[in-house]
Amino acid sequence: MDDHEVLDFCRNGYLMLERVVPEEVNAQVMEYCQEHAGDRGEIPVGEPWYVSAVTLNPALTGVVRSLLGRDFAYLDRAATHRSEGAQPAQRWHRDGGAVHGPRVDCLQVFYLPQETTLEMGPTEVLPGSHHLFQQPQYMAHYERIRGAVYASAPAGSIFVTHYAIWHRRSRSVSPGVRNLLKFWYLRTTPPRRDWARCSDFTLEQAFHLPGGNSFGREMHLVRNQAAEMMYWLAGEHDVFASVVPNSNLPVYYFWDGARPAAS
Repeated sequence: MDDHEVLDFCRNGYLMLERVVPEEVNAQVMEYCQEHAGDRGEIPVGEPWYVSAVTLNPALTGVVRSLLGRDFAYLDRAATHRSEGAQPAQRWHRDGGAVHGPRVDCLQVFYLPQETTLEMGPTEVLPGSHHLFQQPQYMAHYERIRGAVYASAPAGSIFVTHYAIWHRRSRSVSPGVRNLLKFWYLRTTPPRRDWARCSDFTLEQAFHLPGGNSFGREMHLVRNQAAEMMYWLAGEHDVFASVVPNSNLPVYYFWDGARPAAS
C-alpha cells in the first residue's frame, strides 16, 4: 500500500482484493468447506497449500504488512460462515473485543472461495463505522443503512476490514450455498511509516480528506478521526496533538447512552 491507500483505509475501514486466490485453490477450499459443512465456529486451515495461497497470499500480506507492520501474527484457524438458501439479514454488529480509537492492532479478513452475488447474501459493511462507537444493543435494531456497501465479488476475492467496523450478513434470496471464511491478523511491533511513500503526500493532508460518511456527526470530527489514525499508523501520534485543531479536546468521544444533565 502507499500513503493514499493507507489514508483511504483510515477513512473507510475496508478494502477489497479481487481474484487474488487462484481458481484451483478456490476449488480445493470449496471441497474443504463441504467436508466441514457440519462444523460450527472455527475450522483448521493450517495446510501448507492453504497458508501459501490464502493466509500468506502476496496481495493480502502486502496490505497486512502495511497496516500492521512487520512480524504480524495470524492463527491457523478460520471461522466458517456457511449459509444455505434464503436467509434474512443478520443484525448489525461489531465483533467482540472491538476497541475504538486511532490504533490499528487487528485486521478482520473475509475470504470468498466462490463467486458471491447480491442474491447470496454477501457481507455488508458500513464505511467509516470503525470510528463510530456504539453499544451492541443500540445497533441491532437498524435495518438497511444508507451508504452501506456489499462485499459481493468474484471467487478468490479477499475483503480486508478494520476489526471494529459495523458489519452483517445481508439478506439472501438464493437457494444455493454461500461459503465464507473469516480470519484475523494481529500487530506485534510498534507502528511506523514503512509502507510505500508518495512524493506528493504529507501527513498534514490527512486533515483535508474529502467526503466520507458522517452519520450526523460534524465533518471536522470525521476527518480528524481518520487523520489521527493515519498519524498513529505512521508512528507520529505525538505529533498529531500539535497540529490538530482544538488539540486540547479528545478526538474520540464515547457515549454511554445517558442523557446529559439539564443545565
